[in-house]
Amino acid sequence: MPVAIGAGAPTAPRRPAEPGGDRPGTIAHSHAPPGYAPPGHDPHMLETETFAKVVGGQLNAAARRQDFDDLILVAPPRTLKTIHDTLDAATRERVILILEQDLMRTSAQDLLLHVEAWMFRCGDRVDTPSE
Repeated sequence: MPVAIGAGAPTAPRRPAEPGGDRPGTIAHSHAPPGYAPPGHDPHMLETETFAKVVGGQLNAAARRQDFDDLILVAPPRTLKTIHDTLDAATRERVILILEQDLMRTSAQDLLLHVEAWMFRCGDRVDTPSE
């Protein structure tokens, strides 16, 4: 059977890009404005949610190993809620303080000051993440 080479050669159908890949997905060929992603398909948000679930799983494993007695959760509100929802009951019992703040660019020394200030203001009260 002859093989067609050149401009008239049939091509394989194009597959959508893998999540997080460099190749554009099918949305790149739509009539949507540049940079548009359908609701719920923001790669950054999906990556952040996955990260938060991994953190929650690691905290559960550490609690089972008795690696800590008390737990302070500090994260932006949406990430904090995902982490908190991932924690099992035994790990949640160890939570002594929840801070809904984005302190990613805070130095370790300043982070300690933030936590100490919040603990002083809150006393023994434990908050739960906002809905």
